[in-house]
Amino acid sequence: MKYCDKVKDAIEYEKKRSAERIEEYKNCNEDAILVEKVLSGKKYQLWIDHEVNVSWWARSMQEVKDMLRDFGKEKVILRAEDGYVASDTNPVWYLQGRKTAIRLSPSWSTALEGATCRLVQVGSEKTERPIYKLICDDKEGSNG
Repeated sequence: MKYCDKVKDAIEYEKKRSAERIEEYKNCNEDAILVEKVLSGKKYQLWIDHEVNVSWWARSMQEVKDMLRDFGKEKVILRAEDGYVASDTNPVWYLQGRKTAIRLSPSWSTALEGATCRLVQVGSEKTERPIYKLICDDKEGSNG
């Protein structure tokens, strides 16, 4: 099949991008194996993009500290520049893995049994979204 130049360019771009993404995934392998080793026997979700991402239903801040200590035993420590990202609802820890970042993002519940940390509603805010409608000023008087 013959393709126009724009389609050829798009295909070449996607081939290059796919090859780069595959290399990113391969770079994450060693760190993903390390996560599986450190978190063996625990329930967690693991996904890969340009870094190794880990999430789990956390029960306490001590649980997070213990996990960080377990990674420390493997000589994986917080990144210097952005190792901890504070948040009132979803703090995140970034570790410097062997080849990539390891992102620890505990999920906090409003009512997880036995939890010493939980999300508590402390207020609410009302937000408004503008509503738009297309109006055309033309001589025929048709309004979208």
